Amino acid sequence: MADIEGINGQRTEFKVVGKPNLPGKLSYSLATGKAKFGIDYVFPNMLHAKFLRSPYANALIKSVDVEAAKKIPGVVDVLTWEDEDLKNFGRPAAMGFGAPKPAAGGPEPKSKAQASGQPASGASTVDSGAGNLQAGSAPAKIAPRAKQAGGDSGGGMMMPGGAQGPWVDQIADMEDDEVAVIVVAETEEICDEALKALNPQWEVRPHIVDILEGRKPDAPVIRDNPRGKGNVTIAVNNRGDVEAGFKEADHIVELDVNLPAFCGHIPNPFASVAYWYDDPLQSTEQKSLHIEGAVWTASGGKDAVGRLYGLPPEMVKQEGLFQGGKYCDWGLRKVQQITPLLARRTGRPVRMALTRKEMYDFNMNQRFIHLKVGFKNNGLITAIEDFSIADAGVPPVSTLGTSGDQNYGPYFTTRCLNIRQTMEIVNSNRGRMYTSGQHCPFNWDALTVAIHVIAEKLGKDPIDIASLNLHGPTDYTDPNPVPSYEACLAEGKKLMNWNWHPAAAKRLPDGRMHGASFRYQMCPRHSFSGYNCKLELRNGKVHMPTQGPCTGIYAVEGNAMVVAEELGLRYEDISIDFDYREVFAPVGGGSDGTTAS
Repeated sequence: MADIEGINGQRTEFKVVGKPNLPGKLSYSLATGKAKFGIDYVFPNMLHAKFLRSPYANALIKSVDVEAAKKIPGVVDVLTWEDEDLKNFGRPAAMGFGAPKPAAGGPEPKSKAQASGQPASGASTVDSGAGNLQAGSAPAKIAPRAKQAGGDSGGGMMMPGGAQGPWVDQIADMEDDEVAVIVVAETEEICDEALKALNPQWEVRPHIVDILEGRKPDAPVIRDNPRGKGNVTIAVNNRGDVEAGFKEADHIVELDVNLPAFCGHIPNPFASVAYWYDDPLQSTEQKSLHIEGAVWTASGGKDAVGRLYGLPPEMVKQEGLFQGGKYCDWGLRKVQQITPLLARRTGRPVRMALTRKEMYDFNMNQRFIHLKVGFKNNGLITAIEDFSIADAGVPPVSTLGTSGDQNYGPYFTTRCLNIRQTMEIVNSNRGRMYTSGQHCPFNWDALTVAIHVIAEKLGKDPIDIASLNLHGPTDYTDPNPVPSYEACLAEGKKLMNWNWHPAAAKRLPDGRMHGASFRYQMCPRHSFSGYNCKLELRNGKVHMPTQGPCTGIYAVEGNAMVVAEELGLRYEDISIDFDYREVFAPVGGGSDGTTAS
């Protein structure tokens, strides 16, 4: 039984906590280049595939010359948006595969009504964790886009920005977008030649890359938006009585926080290679799938790809366990989903890889925020009014980075009882976010800046202001302190010899200002996620089997450290065994994405 009473339980001696230089289990493979990533896998008789990509930010393909592409020597297959395989992509039975099977222990699919929730007083709910969506102010009409096979994206939910389109169609929503046609050939160079031979004819449409222009009533409407007006959908989330909170305040400040769009680059390009093979131990009626490069379990990984083809996890094999990047910048891309279909059509292994240029996706879309904050003389915040304009980007639009932030952002850990959030979500052609870090800073910076403004006005340490406004672990009405936070804070101040003073109050001998700044980046999770790993005692050693994946956060080692500490063993006593058939994946949401936090 874990020792959970008090800070670090009642333990006074630790096997792992506080021990320096614990060796990484994966460090040698990474440092020597022995680690194989999805793009490193090559199989005999392998074909290559590429998408047609748009040179325009918003355009529709009117025609392509498929026959010209097929005539090029070395071209094996040309698949267009009009082919049934792409029209039905994501519906295994319609694609000629078995009916999809839910993952063992997974939740039953929600109906549309369950997924969408009930409308709230004239507004529509995006999902159970998002704000209420209301119509914007810009009236306009545009021809509706066909919905994705099987309903709207997100299990029937209408996301901000309108219905999500088919997996591939003839409409490009941004420059370099994957659109309309996939070419399969003997080499990547032949793919490029065939794509040129297609000679696509485009209908170029107006585009939006400046969301301040895109929200105007006379802006061109770039896509259907049934939950909003024009390019704008409004999300609202309120709690308490904001006007009463401002009357209670001793001070009120207003400030603007403008967050630019930024991109992060993953060290290795997205790529996958897939082929089908007979495995009579699993099934005599259906082939099993071997796929490399679809490793990110938090986005579904190999099992999510398998479900697209009606396969249970045990019929999807993946040997590679490594991926570049960090905790949450690895949403599954189309290149990782489509290779099994192409392999089935051609009867050979098929590989598809992105270039650096093709994978420079947003980590966070742009947001403009105006804050009005009321607070007492001691720094306790009594009211917050948050108005923001957020870039929805291009479909599929996530509630993370837009309306999802309203329930899962800085105010999640704030004691303030009176908060009004209004967000204009503006469709654009600027770029796409997958799961890549849109919850960082997850709007945390809005409160960070406000806390510094309050501290400066009151002449106090911003750490004290942040701590005063942090609620306890029960909910936002819990006034109790968080012992682990206070312990970490005390230890950090001691290690840094923290002695706060106002900005510019002290200078170095040469006149330069100096010092350390405090950035309030309080995680809103309170370590809500859990891990369920299997431990085996064999021949005097504890084994922790896992399927991976291995990202750049050392989550595998983090889990091994927790296991060792809880069992009273040394870190070296835990054997990590990698096996794609195992269920446990050491990636989840501790307070910073690892259990070792």
